[in-house]
Amino acid sequence: MKYGVLLTRAQPFHEGHVEVVKQALSENDRVLIVIGSANKLETERNPFHVAFRRIIIRSALHDHGITASAINDHNVACDVKIMTLADWSKEDAYQYAKEWGNFFYYNVVNAIVSKSFTLYYNDDTEVVKNWFTPELLERITIKHAERTRDVSSTKIREAILSSDMEYLKDNLSPSVLSQYDKMREKLLKCENEDFIMN
Repeated sequence: MKYGVLLTRAQPFHEGHVEVVKQALSENDRVLIVIGSANKLETERNPFHVAFRRIIIRSALHDHGITASAINDHNVACDVKIMTLADWSKEDAYQYAKEWGNFFYYNVVNAIVSKSFTLYYNDDTEVVKNWFTPELLERITIKHAERTRDVSSTKIREAILSSDMEYLKDNLSPSVLSQYDKMREKLLKCENEDFIMN
């Protein structure tokens, strides 16, 4: 059994993410989406609660004919499983990269019940390789997931705040776009709170 794994904060989940999921599905028997920073919310970088992120991932995939369920829904037949993973350090704490790699690896292995998987990553794969010890790298294939469109969650959040509906229609599935008002309200709240705190 071949497993593909995608790590994303999904703040929010966009069509670029969907393309990576489709790539992983075409190359593996099963796919696991790990929603990272599950314990972070209501900040400019992590505005959306993990429960909301899980909903929009499932909705976006459903728009593309892909079924998804939580990792603990063992009786649900689906293309993709979703699990959440809390951060245990600051994102920029590079001195803890290997500890983070161990934490990530063993959580994924526990979820998929396999010691080997392919990790899809759309940024610099050298960063990801630094997360893992040489022993773990023997079990993980790190694959660069090419971005075929100029989209990122940061750009999506900026487009929501500026009401750039053309960009959003091009880069969000209809189900995610239908959550526009809720996402905008949350982003404005986070932006105002950051302004007050600074």
